[in-house]
Amino acid sequence: MTIWLRRTGIVIALAGAIHLATVWAIPWLIVGVFAQRIAGSTGINTVYTPPLPSPRDHLVVAPSPDLLYAICLLDTAAGTVRITAGPAAGYWSLALYDRNADNIFRTGAAADAKVELLLGRAASAGTLAARFPAATYIQAPHETAILLGRFLVADRARPEAAIAARATVRCEKTE
Repeated sequence: MTIWLRRTGIVIALAGAIHLATVWAIPWLIVGVFAQRIAGSTGINTVYTPPLPSPRDHLVVAPSPDLLYAICLLDTAAGTVRITAGPAAGYWSLALYDRNADNIFRTGAAADAKVELLLGRAASAGTLAARFPAATYIQAPHETAILLGRFLVADRARPEAAIAARATVRCEKTE
């Protein structure tokens, strides 16, 4: 009887370890593949602006056919990254994701608002506050993150307003 209890305990422990490893690894793999695609297209701290998605496009998981995307692979290893966007007409949002695919920041701005964010390590927050007083400082949990901007195209025949709004997105090093 004790041999079966020991074997059952080993199987349960092994199943738990495999489950935890899978839950931990899958987001890293998805974000890693996505980051490699973006880095290969535009590089780091540079905005990538793909066209309106079609049913064949899957750069962003399940892309919405009525949203234009602005994507930026952010690297804070060499310093803080400044992100600006807006003002824009219509619906739009910016979200930051860390390398685990965790959402670390999200904003939906009013049509006449401008967004200014600083993504970096905690040590740089104080020195940048004087240079960028209107900016919101976000502490990066890891050295890399992904910015995902979404801009509504209400009419696919007239995407000009969404294209203009997306063109305001900037990702650049502050130092």
